[in-house]
Amino acid sequence: LAEKELAPKLLGTFANGRVEEFYEGMRSLDPEEMLSDTNVPRIARQLAAMHAFVPRRLKRGMEILLWEQLDGWLKTARGVSFQDPAQAKRLQELDLDLIEQELQWVRQQLPSPDNNWGAALLKSANSESGDPTFRAAQQALYQPVFCHNDLLAGNVMVPIGKAQICRFIDFEYASVNSAGLD
Repeated sequence: LAEKELAPKLLGTFANGRVEEFYEGMRSLDPEEMLSDTNVPRIARQLAAMHAFVPRRLKRGMEILLWEQLDGWLKTARGVSFQDPAQAKRLQELDLDLIEQELQWVRQQLPSPDNNWGAALLKSANSESGDPTFRAAQQALYQPVFCHNDLLAGNVMVPIGKAQICRFIDFEYASVNSAGLD
């Protein structure tokens, strides 16, 4: 990623982390800046470059692992317990059953193994709308690409000044995913 100027240079690693290049003269965006006329085009350009990138080493090729990861996190959460009553109460209030129901609903709405990675959604949308432009847009959004997967304002760096570039940071969740989810 760093070779393609998509991420900071990796300077070193340690047991549970990494040390990366500091982007001198840059700052992270505030949430309200994400949709500004200045930032939308530069974020889109950087995101398009990232989505066009195919990493050399992907453990499972261009396979989308999102659903396995979410299911794993839910399973881990279900295995958690606390002796402290206040923490146990907060965990119970989290309502993991509701989260699982919501996850099942989202799985039906987005490309997932449940709908043949969006193929069933595309077929349904095409028969409902009949608009080939809509179908092409949906198809592009479902395309598996290399994604950041955590593109919140704090992970978008922009120059202090007027340059029209941006850089992304914090790639710990980066993996193959449907383009539209980025």
